[in-house]
Amino acid sequence: MFDSVCPMRHRIRGYENDRAEFRRLELALDVIECPTLILHGSLDTEAPVAHAHFAHAKIANSQLVVFDGADHSMLASEYKDIVRRMTEFVLTNN
Repeated sequence: MFDSVCPMRHRIRGYENDRAEFRRLELALDVIECPTLILHGSLDTEAPVAHAHFAHAKIANSQLVVFDGADHSMLASEYKDIVRRMTEFVLTNN
């Protein structure tokens, strides 16, 4: 993972392109009909938790789980709980 992320100079143009595209991105969240699990860390500074709450409000059949104290790297810090919640979600929504 580190070889693809660091050093930043190898991916800065792609990163800047992503930032520009995300500003223009419009998602029609209200048309999503499938069960949707939204996982987010309460301390994520890369993607504010308000984004997760917004998506949850727009997606009719969604479930929001906010990991208190978790940040953008919550996949590493909360992986056991994430796997458990994903498994439960898939088993109850198939």
